[in-house]
Amino acid sequence: MAHARKLQGWITIRGPNGGTATQDADDWLDLEDYDDIVVWSQMTEASNIMSLEIETAPVGETEAFTTMVSLPVAVTTTPVVDRLDAGSTTNPLAKHLRWKCVGRIGGAFSLTFRVWIVASGRLQPLPVSMHEVSSAELGMEELHDEATADGDDSNEEESPAELNPTSDADDVESAEDIDEGNRRAWRRWRPPVIVAGPRTMHVEGMTPAAAGRTGAPLSRRLRTG
Repeated sequence: MAHARKLQGWITIRGPNGGTATQDADDWLDLEDYDDIVVWSQMTEASNIMSLEIETAPVGETEAFTTMVSLPVAVTTTPVVDRLDAGSTTNPLAKHLRWKCVGRIGGAFSLTFRVWIVASGRLQPLPVSMHEVSSAELGMEELHDEATADGDDSNEEESPAELNPTSDADDVESAEDIDEGNRRAWRRWRPPVIVAGPRTMHVEGMTPAAAGRTGAPLSRRLRTG
């Protein structure tokens, strides 16, 4: 699903001869949950402009940004659309997104423009194999401890197999082989359900203690300018 994000609303910037203007860090977009973008840009006034670039970086540091695309510098009545797919772009989307304007040598520059981003290709976490999830992560240890802590001493009861070592029950796992505490734990425990969302994965049916160990779902704040 595609989502529209405002990188920059209508703004007029002016700078000195050969100067550079860069978007404020507070207005950068955080698009970590996406891998493809479409840039919608529109300019109503441009004077002595060399380039208007869309840059990306994996971390929020000025020196880490690199150019994704240099937008056409031309006054238009309709938006100019540039599609930047992760598989075909030289410098694909990393995480942060910003704009940078560079003026020409020979005089002060001025530019009035706006930029919208349509982001898609939402990344999904890798599926988790249930065989790689321990009983502790699913809360089984806590449930078993809670059940056995109720004072139920039925664990001391001997099964028919224990009373009769020579019986055929030695080779068969019956309901009597499971203590009452474990049976209560199994009745109370809900089978885990892996829920996959945008960069988020958690297990439903866990106890609060187990949920605390595995970590809460991630939430990402997206700045819209």
